[in-house]
Amino acid sequence: MLYPIDWNITCALILLSSCLFFWLYYPKRRAIDVLHDLNEDSYSTSRKASTPIRKKESLLYIASENELEHAGFLSTEEQKAFKKRQRNLIIIITIFCLVFRTVLGFRYLSGIVPTILLGLSVSYIFSRYYLASCINRFQRLLEFHLPIVMEQIVMAVESGMDVIPAVGTILEIHNKQDSSDINKTTNPVIRILDIVFKLSQGGIPFEKALSEVSSRTNSNALRHAFVHLGLAQSEGGELVTPLRELSDATQAYYQETVELEIAKMPIKATLPLVLTFAGLIIFFISIPLVQISNITHDSIPKDTSTYARP
Repeated sequence: MLYPIDWNITCALILLSSCLFFWLYYPKRRAIDVLHDLNEDSYSTSRKASTPIRKKESLLYIASENELEHAGFLSTEEQKAFKKRQRNLIIIITIFCLVFRTVLGFRYLSGIVPTILLGLSVSYIFSRYYLASCINRFQRLLEFHLPIVMEQIVMAVESGMDVIPAVGTILEIHNKQDSSDINKTTNPVIRILDIVFKLSQGGIPFEKALSEVSSRTNSNALRHAFVHLGLAQSEGGELVTPLRELSDATQAYYQETVELEIAKMPIKATLPLVLTFAGLIIFFISIPLVQISNITHDSIPKDTSTYARP
């Protein structure tokens, strides 16, 4: 049975939560926000300028900046879009829980707060799980594309180019292939190299740019490759041999990760079978146990003295 007071309270809570969401999510612009927009072209400067903003941006915590960068959201626009989607998901799930509670006919006001907490908890757990899956997917993409990009750099250096012009040529080729924005490419290594190349063009040393950008990722293979790539560019001399060894090392690392995944496949394949057989065994054993329990219960003599007439 539905009660009008429940609908009124639910609608009031929905409006209140929506107003609270918009008040928390859309803060007023300040002078430091304008400074952040003006310095957006510089990766390091924009990070320093935006740090206090992101701490005060919203009380609805979704993820830290490092976690978003580990998940592949490198630009500020991508991070804001991801946070916006996650906050909208939190509000939608919470409102759905309130409406579902009202449809079921619960009229006690004491259950509204646990319902809101349940919606917030479920949405938060789902958002964290989705973020962890994005981090794992970005890690696998890095490990897959890194040997290919390193091989392209080696081929460009073998043709007589230096490291920085070789990186610029590779970025130009990928930009022509994508025929749009390089930030929309599915190759994360190209996106990271594009940030490094822009920083080096802005006056930051190439080795320092590689170190700074690679420190924002969660891939040890990428950090190792960028460290040796920066040393090869700064030290000079013979470049083909060390870069070739570096490319072979990245390929060997990716091959080891693939072999590790293959080694885990038998365990993942046999686990559903084990659970299936365990369920069948429990199902077949439960029927005799129920019969034995019924027979034992029927064999117990009943005391009828209390029902005897005087």
